[in-house]
Amino acid sequence: MFAPVLPTNSDSSASTRLHWLALTRIESLGSVRCQVLIERFKTPQNAFRATREELSSLSPALPHESVDALLEGPDLLWARRQVSQAEAIGASIICWDDPDYPPPLREIPSPPPVLFAQGVLGLPHSRAVAVVGTRNPSVLGESTTRRLCQDWARNGIRIVSGLARGIDETAHRTALEQGGETVAVLGCPLDGLGTSGRGRLAQQIAAAGAILTEHAFGAPVKPGNFVRRNRLISGLSQAVVVVEAPMGSGALITARNALEQNRELLACPGPADAPGFAGCFSLLRQGAGLCAHPDDLWTAMGWKARPPQEDDPSESPVVKLLRRHDATLEELILETQTPIALLQGELVLLELSGRIARMGGSRFRFLP
Repeated sequence: MFAPVLPTNSDSSASTRLHWLALTRIESLGSVRCQVLIERFKTPQNAFRATREELSSLSPALPHESVDALLEGPDLLWARRQVSQAEAIGASIICWDDPDYPPPLREIPSPPPVLFAQGVLGLPHSRAVAVVGTRNPSVLGESTTRRLCQDWARNGIRIVSGLARGIDETAHRTALEQGGETVAVLGCPLDGLGTSGRGRLAQQIAAAGAILTEHAFGAPVKPGNFVRRNRLISGLSQAVVVVEAPMGSGALITARNALEQNRELLACPGPADAPGFAGCFSLLRQGAGLCAHPDDLWTAMGWKARPPQEDDPSESPVVKLLRRHDATLEELILETQTPIALLQGELVLLELSGRIARMGGSRFRFLP
């Protein structure tokens, strides 16, 4: 469980938390300048006590409006309202100097000064993977996401994503269905999701996992926030897997964040002429690891997986059939009733992962 908001046995801790919140209230300050303030003044209280001369001497320089806002003093009334709203929904407010602040996030560029979290999981995890991709996935992209996340969630790997429609949503739902751990990182406040659509999914995640944001209650929802949250998705993970992404996809921003943060980066292949996978192919050409099978993550990270079960219920009808006997493409279509576009995509992935081989006469054979 997260630590409670404002421990009642520490007035000093409560005051510090309020001052951290008040820093985030200064809109023109931002997380990078907050870091500069804390490096210079050590605590948010000291930052609010600083003189104009001290504040103006910082490098990089603070905007004039930030200096003026700091000299006016902390908006503690607003900060207390934030605490009350968090308590009302059982959420936690985690400041940069709290012991519950995720250590991996302290290491990334521009770590959030304050996190707002709701759920039953602690944020640090030794085996967490970010699963990201397009908001408009193909049938192959969705099935690949389910297959990967089924394996990883069942075997103790936490699934981190951004709660967007498409690949993100499928990753979260699959983790929940498997009884695994999942964390959703939002680009809006905890009160900005509503109760329909992914709002209901967020409630399910909060009941069994965790949802996280750097945005205060009541903050406006801006498009740029969803770009910035990507650094937190990768920051909370040891690896980032891009399942399906066209060129220009926001998932490629998460991939770039992964490289900047020294996280492992993998991408899934798809049909050679599919625009939806063009971003994945670009990542692979630039040296990203191949993720054609769940085991590819285990291998890339050097994690020891539990031995696979022969009767694994998550295996597709195609794999189950090829385990029994070789088959041609036509036989696979007839016996599994799998649409040909989906079947061809799955066969490509299985070949790339080394699980099957193409034999003479266009027959496919399972490789134990």
